[in-house]
Amino acid sequence: MRRMRGATVGRTQLRPTSHIIALLGVLLTLAFLVLVVYPPAPVKAFEVLGYDEMVRLLGGDLPPPGVAVIDVDEPSLAQLGQWPWPRYRVAALIEEAAALGARAIALDVLFAEPDGLSLDNVRALYQRDRGIDLNLSGVPQEALDNDRLLAETVARHNVVLGADLKFGDTAAAAATPCGTSVNVVLRALPGAEGVPPVPAASAMVCPLPALAEAATFVAATNPLPDRDGKLRRTPLLLRYGDAWVPSLAVAALLAASGEHQMVMHWSSAGIHELRLGETVIPTDPQGNLLFPYRMRPPDRFDHISAASLLEGAVEPARLEGKIVFIGSSASGLQDMHATPVMRLCPGVDLHALAADAILRRDFFIEPAWTRGGQALIVLVAGLLVTLLVARARVAVSALGTATAVVALALGTWALFNRWGVYWSPLPGMSTLLAGSSLLTIVRLRYEERRKQLLRQSFARYVSAELVDQILKSAQPVNVSGERRMVTILMTDIRGFTSMAETMDPEDLVLFLNTYFAAMIDIILENEGTLDKFMGDAVLALFGAPVQHDDDALRAVKVALAMQDTLRRLNAQWASAGKPQIRIGIGISTGEVIVGNIGSARRLEYTAIGKDVNYAQRIEALTKEIPAAILVNETTYELVKERVVAEKFGPLTIRGREAPVCVYGIRELRNSVH
Repeated sequence: MRRMRGATVGRTQLRPTSHIIALLGVLLTLAFLVLVVYPPAPVKAFEVLGYDEMVRLLGGDLPPPGVAVIDVDEPSLAQLGQWPWPRYRVAALIEEAAALGARAIALDVLFAEPDGLSLDNVRALYQRDRGIDLNLSGVPQEALDNDRLLAETVARHNVVLGADLKFGDTAAAAATPCGTSVNVVLRALPGAEGVPPVPAASAMVCPLPALAEAATFVAATNPLPDRDGKLRRTPLLLRYGDAWVPSLAVAALLAASGEHQMVMHWSSAGIHELRLGETVIPTDPQGNLLFPYRMRPPDRFDHISAASLLEGAVEPARLEGKIVFIGSSASGLQDMHATPVMRLCPGVDLHALAADAILRRDFFIEPAWTRGGQALIVLVAGLLVTLLVARARVAVSALGTATAVVALALGTWALFNRWGVYWSPLPGMSTLLAGSSLLTIVRLRYEERRKQLLRQSFARYVSAELVDQILKSAQPVNVSGERRMVTILMTDIRGFTSMAETMDPEDLVLFLNTYFAAMIDIILENEGTLDKFMGDAVLALFGAPVQHDDDALRAVKVALAMQDTLRRLNAQWASAGKPQIRIGIGISTGEVIVGNIGSARRLEYTAIGKDVNYAQRIEALTKEIPAAILVNETTYELVKERVVAEKFGPLTIRGREAPVCVYGIRELRNSVH
């Protein structure tokens, strides 16, 4: 009979656990691969959590910054009045910063409308609304128009003004952006087609024309938060029509260096890097710079209160040779943004952070091959967890998975902390954890089902202790049918037919139940398997379903114990006036087929083969030979060092071509029975 894999118990077929886990593991890995290669919005939002956690762990001192912030903070507003300030005061801030040696000054402020506090505008307002003609004849001409004053100040210095780009579904109309254009040299790598994937604006809100013409650059101040509202990156270049619009940070750096040109390297995978002079700026595929949050943005550079600067209370060293950003940290001005390290961060600080990172060449890099690398990690993680759950013990599998998760997290952290290379470890970690959890649940559920079926199958044949041993065994138990070396014990009551004819049916049943109960207990106590009852005969197996090194000796011990127990039973029956009996026991060891044999309606765990018949033939010889326990030669060779036996034969036995010898077991050596 061909050995069958799996376990058939009753009408239920259980496939091998490893096959089920392998199939589920492959399907799970493929699902994670699809999510990594084609990530939906929720997956993208989940991935950035790894970046948030890693930047929170960063620290360390940074070199002195080349950036400073002039802050229209709460104390300045309390001292000088609410915002918006008259633009002559903004011009004064620019003059003071330039006088202290600022290389370039960038304003995170949008001057899209005329200053309502200009005296010309105030006079027109009162004349229109109240009919009052304000007499400004003694006021100098340059003091009447704050916008002209600010434009003249901007023109005298290296100043960058802010603009607001609008993005929507509508394609950008052909338009000329305000201010001086930035020249971008495109260096396309082999395979690049079309245009670089830079966000294109559909509209641009500019400063007043006079201010835009006076500024060195007009730059985009737009934040581009992720879906969760947090700012983790900033665009360095945007498009409006056919023109390139730099970010406020990039424009300030260009103004400070006197450059008007940048170089962009790109391919079909997206933008690889931007070059500003000798500085190479790595970007993501859309040209965004990852904010290097090594600390809270306000802690990276000097903050100067606007009121202090106007009072002349600022030392020149704080601004000399630096790029200066003017903006506000006042919460009421609504220029606050969520970041991974701050619940609310002033927008001007984020512009300054980007410029500071480029000056220091302190970059976090998200390589273009990130998706491919994550897909490879997911593939390896899926195969690893599948192999662990399918082949290793549950504890070993859990330990292996935990080790892989820790190794992946530490490896990703080392890349990020030491070299600034970021890629999210969460897809790989999720594959490991989800795969291990799901596959382990499947395995445990399968094992529990297997145990239930095996317990149902064997509980009628073997002891409860042996059932537990079967279930705990690391070796698979095959009940579908297999060849195995087994010792078969056959016992029969002598003269049972004639005795049964003299007893009442009720007494006979009670008599047999008492006898069988005693014999079965002996079999089960020695971890034998009760095969079947055949009238008054009992057939037991030793070595199936669980094998022991001493199965033959166990069978012999059971036979001797049966004889001892029968003597005690006979004594009890004699005192009760009941008949006494004798039994013959035949034992044969050989190769048989064991398993659940029968039909779908009824199955029975049993053994079939010539050695089963041989045990019956040997048991029948006890009627002719003066020995109550007879064993075949194979059994005797296995136990001869432990028993006292007498040889009989050669004898001719039906079913055997050649004469054979049998051995009558008297007792165990060094034992008295």
